Amino acid sequence: MVLPSDPLRAVPSRSMPAQAMSDLVPVEFTTPAGVFALLGLAILYVTVGRWLYVDARDRGSEWSWQWGFGTPLTVFLGIDVFLLVIVIYLLLRASADRPIASSTDRAD
Repeated sequence: MVLPSDPLRAVPSRSMPAQAMSDLVPVEFTTPAGVFALLGLAILYVTVGRWLYVDARDRGSEWSWQWGFGTPLTVFLGIDVFLLVIVIYLLLRASADRPIASSTDRAD
């Protein structure tokens, strides 16, 4: 049995996600595409932030300005984190809408 001289070359290479990341080109904010990306992020920040703030304030939340200001900032952590925070807000908002049954409300 003959072994290859370089055992790493004997294994077929597979494309890993980290290797695929090298194909991404960063956006330069001095180009028209970069200005468009910044404008899009600013519009996203204002609209989502305002919606969260107004909705939380109307529901009587003491954390309305934190939701409105902080949630859009998570877009810089990634779109998945941003969407996760919005889903968390919607779940917390929905749970606050439901009345909480206490033990005194029940008729035994």
